[in-house]
Amino acid sequence: MGLKKTLTDVAKAKGVRINYEHVLLSMTANRLCEPESKLGVWDRFLFKFYLPSFEGLRLDHMYEAMDFLYEEAAQAEKNVFYHTANLLNLTGDLVF
Repeated sequence: MGLKKTLTDVAKAKGVRINYEHVLLSMTANRLCEPESKLGVWDRFLFKFYLPSFEGLRLDHMYEAMDFLYEEAAQAEKNVFYHTANLLNLTGDLVF
């Protein structure tokens, strides 16, 4: 849906070193599998599987990731909309 690229590009432009995209992915996966709070994700869910990108992750990164997503919501929504619109464009021309 283009969300990963959007979040990565915005983080890079802002000089953010934390990979918020992976933090947000973990919280989304948790909501789909075993819904819990951010603290619940930290305490129980993250330790059920291994992803190298989670090394060095701290609980405060989860809260920061939500703030980051909130601040960039308009850009993220716009990019997801354009990406989806182009997927549905059967003529092969870019819609926007």
